[in-house]
This record gives sequence, structure tokens and C-alpha cells, in this order.
Amino acid sequence: MSKILQSLVNQSCRMRFDEEWYEDAVLPVGATLVTVLEVDEQWIKISYQDKKKGEVTKIVRIERVEGIELLKE
Repeated sequence: MSKILQSLVNQSCRMRFDEEWYEDAVLPVGATLVTVLEVDEQWIKISYQDKKKGEVTKIVRIERVEGIELLKE
């Protein structure tokens, strides 16, 4: 999956993360609009807009990603 994610660097997409990740209250529940910043074999660095905090950058294990919706440019 990391090869697919690497092709998304600098692009916006909607990502869904697994339930365990949501229990940590790190990202909003549901599909989140993110920009993929960097990817390696185990991690993905993303940024997204939070209503209270503004732009937030997170580093997430790839296995936490459950789904990706590509957005048309």
C-alpha cells in the first residue's frame, strides 16, 4: 500500500482510519480531508484543518488507514 500512498504525496484526499485510532481522539471520526505530505514503508505524514486548532500535522502508521477517496482535481 505504501507505493500507492507515495503516489498521493502533495495531493488532497479523504482518508478513513481504523476505530482504535479514533478512540485516541486524534482525528475526527469519519472520512477526513487530508493532504499527504510524506510516506515511507510504515508511516504516512498528513496535514488537515481542525476547526479549533487550525492546520494540524500528524504522522500515522500506514496500517491505520482503512480507506482513501481520491478527489478530482
